[in-house]
Amino acid sequence: MKTDTDALKTQIKRDPIYKKFKEIVELNAVRINVESLTNEVKEVSEIRSRTSVKYNETPSQLIRAVLQENLLAQSYRSRLSEICLQATRVISQVSRACDKIRDHINLKFADEIKVFGRTKDDRAIIANTMLRFALNYTGELETLVLMAESIISDIDKQHYSLKLTKESLELLINRENILS
Repeated sequence: MKTDTDALKTQIKRDPIYKKFKEIVELNAVRINVESLTNEVKEVSEIRSRTSVKYNETPSQLIRAVLQENLLAQSYRSRLSEICLQATRVISQVSRACDKIRDHINLKFADEIKVFGRTKDDRAIIANTMLRFALNYTGELETLVLMAESIISDIDKQHYSLKLTKESLELLINRENILS
């Protein structure tokens, strides 16, 4: 049975439509490198955790520092949003391609696949095995999106907190100016 599955896998690998599918997924993996983008997301997270607004000599300098920190956070947010968009687009494209190639494998190699099981799940093992590399890639991209979205959410919360801090400082400065 082992040699039967190996022979079928080899036959599927030679199929021109499968070859094209594999090339497209590999091209996307080069274009949207998950490891590189994951490192970039981790770096943004680490940088954000190391930086903070330090109290300067005057309240106006503190307000400027808070604003500068907010602008920096927004630039990180924009980059993370771009990463999410790219990854989501590739996930969608590869998932659609997986569905199509799965149907192609199941139709073109139906007689050979029937030998491996009676149930639909038993027969699906062959196609899923042939698609594992693509499914793993989309899974990695989905994890990347979750990481980036988590940081985006934190940035949004930080933005609101900085807004309240800025407003409080403005009230404090106005109060001090009135009392002096």
